[in-house]
Amino acid sequence: MKTIHASRVLALFDNVQVKTKGREITVTGPRGTLTRNFGHIRLEFTRLSSKKLRLDLWFATSKELACVRTVCSHITNMMIGVTKVCGGSAAVSFPALDTCMWKKILVLKFIVLNN
Repeated sequence: MKTIHASRVLALFDNVQVKTKGREITVTGPRGTLTRNFGHIRLEFTRLSSKKLRLDLWFATSKELACVRTVCSHITNMMIGVTKVCGGSAAVSFPALDTCMWKKILVLKFIVLNN
């Protein structure tokens, strides 16, 4: 069963400029510019005011309805990314691949970095 109309209004941050061109969103803030293309989703972006953006989806199935909130979250994360500093003293651990093909042994070392 299809839903006829799904809509969500997104409040934009004060110090962020959001431009829409078709389904491409460009977010510009004090820390840079981020661009994302949502061309694979049938959404309409409508600017209600300078601080509000409405997302509309027409005749959607249940899987397509989930995309409305997902796209809102993506745009919000883009606004956070161009305004706030990612910080904190979290330990980052990532695998550094160190290959040794002698006797077909793969050595995997984990490096822990502290900020």
